[in-house]
Amino acid sequence: SYRASEEPKRSDFITLAAAVVFVYPQAKGRLPWTNALARAYDKVTVIKYTAPSSWRCTLLLTDELIKVGSWRRGAGLCLQFCTGLRPGELLKVQRKDLLFSSSSATRQAVTIRIKRSKVGRQQVAQLYYDESPRVFEVLATWARRAADDELLVDCTYERFRVSLAKACRTIGLTTIFTPHSGRAGFATSRYVEGGDPATIQLRGRWAHQTSFIRYLDVAAAALVDASACVDRTWTVKRKSEAEILRSLHDAASRSIRPRKQVASR
Repeated sequence: SYRASEEPKRSDFITLAAAVVFVYPQAKGRLPWTNALARAYDKVTVIKYTAPSSWRCTLLLTDELIKVGSWRRGAGLCLQFCTGLRPGELLKVQRKDLLFSSSSATRQAVTIRIKRSKVGRQQVAQLYYDESPRVFEVLATWARRAADDELLVDCTYERFRVSLAKACRTIGLTTIFTPHSGRAGFATSRYVEGGDPATIQLRGRWAHQTSFIRYLDVAAAALVDASACVDRTWTVKRKSEAEILRSLHDAASRSIRPRKQVASR
């Protein structure tokens, strides 16, 4: 049963219909109205999206997280904004999932293996040096000395969410960003800058074009609203992008323990 303040979602309805068929196999094929009702949900349901983060907001939150000793979460925020990783994917990134291109490559990049993605199969995301050199260098610094099974962001989803909300309140933002805001910011920031939607969809690994385009329109409008408050906060802080990312790099360099050397026989 649902509380008075809640409404059944389309996914809830489909799950319920599937459960009925599972428990009562004889009902299979005898519920023609379920598909019609599911399609009706698409027409009447107002989709709610998380507030997208801007690059300035990402930097402000990263700066605050560094101050409280959570530089890894700050690094994760920057990586997510640059690559479009889903929160669950970001929190599972280990050193062994990173493949850096050779120094002779035409375009320097790190390929991130995503072992358990939303679509149920392995995928990859890429971070390019020429697009985000300072974030690339932070990731490379961590990767050079981290153990293979070490996590980049070593916390649970709930702790990540709580730390972001606390950082937002500390720096005076009226918009409370979530672990999904970085992925939303990845798409919308590129869209408002004139990026090709098809390319954004491909790099962000969104499966369906129709829902993705509708998502961009709604989220881009939200980005405009959220950015006004972020820009005011940025003006008050008076800290440059280079200074914040240099602090992130320094924190990563100080905090990483060297790999254990295997004694030669």
